[in-house]
Amino acid sequence: MPALKPAAPGAAAPASSATEAIYVDNSNVQELKATCDEAVERILTRAPHGFAASHLAGDLRMALGFIAAAVMIGTSAWAWRLEPEWSKNKWGCGVAVAVYTVLSAVQYVLAHLSADRIFLGTRARSGASQTLEICAPPLPKAQTDKQPGPDGQRWTTPPVYHIVVKSGGKEVKKEVGHCGEWFTSTGEFVESHFAESLQAALRDHL
Repeated sequence: MPALKPAAPGAAAPASSATEAIYVDNSNVQELKATCDEAVERILTRAPHGFAASHLAGDLRMALGFIAAAVMIGTSAWAWRLEPEWSKNKWGCGVAVAVYTVLSAVQYVLAHLSADRIFLGTRARSGASQTLEICAPPLPKAQTDKQPGPDGQRWTTPPVYHIVVKSGGKEVKKEVGHCGEWFTSTGEFVESHFAESLQAALRDHL
């Protein structure tokens, strides 16, 4: 079985001392990414950064989904209980289907526009308002050496976590680091190490 390559020789991430430890499956890149994505907001919304996170897009998609579901459920109940005759309810059902389709299309567009966005926040800085948007593309697969090294092992380099930072009308891609720097061999997430790497990547924006 390939060994996990540490960030530097002998420098694997130590276990966290946090009271509520977070554990993930190291082999699941979706879990690794989701854990990092969620930590970005926690880090940026607390002192000393103090951003106020905006969840408007997500809340709007949820509201549209709720309304679309309510329209279809209400129409189905009306057609079944009050107006079961198809010749009389077909127009109402047609309108409901049209409304559902439009709302679903708007949901899809909003989801597409904010597909990789993991953080959108604002804060007051030097008397002005600063907006920071961060997107994180999907993690690549871990890379395992094809041939054993001098030590006889085939090392696996964990996937690299990148972010795209949008602030002040500029957009730049940053490498935060690879997941082996803040996930232990048992899958524990060391948020303090991730915070250091994130802040280093964002130093020009913080």
